[in-house]
Amino acid sequence: MRVGRVVHRSAAPDERQVICVDEAMLPAIAGLDAYSHWIVVFQTVVSARLDRRDASGGSFGVCATRSRERPSGLGVSVVEYLRRDDELLYVSGLAALVGDAVLDIQPYVATMDAVPLAVSVPTAFDTKD
Repeated sequence: MRVGRVVHRSAAPDERQVICVDEAMLPAIAGLDAYSHWIVVFQTVVSARLDRRDASGGSFGVCATRSRERPSGLGVSVVEYLRRDDELLYVSGLAALVGDAVLDIQPYVATMDAVPLAVSVPTAFDTKD
């Protein structure tokens, strides 16, 4: 079952996306607009490729990257909620493409979802000189 699908993705710098919620799922999103950010789980490109190369020629497993090509076909994005127009949800920051199925939407709650001491950019991915 899915919540909806991505129906629009604008080009930079706007980077707004639109999720169309399936009519049967509208009760499931009641109250979601009280949150500024959401976690969106979506079905994306399935890839048999398990590694990626960086600019320096190093190799990393795809699970250690933010590539949208995943071995499972599942993608996750933290998005900013912009506005709602009936079944249309306007967000920013969604990595999904037009036509991708949105499987779940959850509120992002900083006290539960943020880990302030987490290493967010391992040295191998640091592109600073």
